[in-house]
Amino acid sequence: MSLAAISHAVQLFKTVAMLCEAFIFVDLGLAVFAFPIYEHTVWRLVIVALIACLIGRAVNIIPNTLVINAWRSYWRTDAIRAGATEEVAARMTPDPLTPARMGIIWFSGLRGGVAFALASVVYQRGYFGDDSSSDGLAILQTTLLIAIISIVTMGMPIGKIVTFLDLLQPKDD
Repeated sequence: MSLAAISHAVQLFKTVAMLCEAFIFVDLGLAVFAFPIYEHTVWRLVIVALIACLIGRAVNIIPNTLVINAWRSYWRTDAIRAGATEEVAARMTPDPLTPARMGIIWFSGLRGGVAFALASVVYQRGYFGDDSSSDGLAILQTTLLIAIISIVTMGMPIGKIVTFLDLLQPKDD
């Protein structure tokens, strides 16, 4: 594939990704007014589910990033054994993920757009009951509120946090 075709494909995928993201945010925003999310809300369920999501994310992120770091160290050592200089080996393999980067990966991932889309289908089709105090409504409320809380408290400030921790890398031009 030519460089121009690659460039156009990258732009196309970025545009599609932006449109999908915009659709999810519009859907979440309209759902705040369209669904009865504030009627009979089980706040304990929302809090317990949010804590469980954060713990589950940490249990997933920390071991996986430690495995990635071990592999990066192995690749760097393997490159040196194969005859590469220390400088070349460092350029060939990414730096290990620091605890600050692990924290950012953990902090920046929880949103819930797809989970909310599934919960709204479950609610609309009445899979868990048709009344306003059904389990389907509790699932919908919990999912939407976790998505909103994570967008507002974790998604919006992430740029400032990454800048403050000086974790941005300059673009290669």
